[in-house]
Amino acid sequence: MGPDQLVLRHHAVLDVAIGKKVTPPAPPAGSNAESLKKHEEELQAFVKEDTLAQLILVSLMNDANVEQTATSKSAAEIWQKLTAVYEQCSG
Repeated sequence: MGPDQLVLRHHAVLDVAIGKKVTPPAPPAGSNAESLKKHEEELQAFVKEDTLAQLILVSLMNDANVEQTATSKSAAEIWQKLTAVYEQCSG
């Protein structure tokens, strides 16, 4: 496990960064207020975790990698792009 993964794990956002934890699915149509509130809370928690993971990843990158991942909309997208870049370099 690399230092980037250790930092992400320390902040409890590694699963978000690697795509193992994803955006909670929308509640079914006609859900009651309690279900909608629970979903909103889960969504807010996920967004907070994803934002933290993105901040950590960007803070660990050099300028070239920041540019390559600038259009990413989630930590998992950043992780996938970085993984692809490093696999090309080492392969």
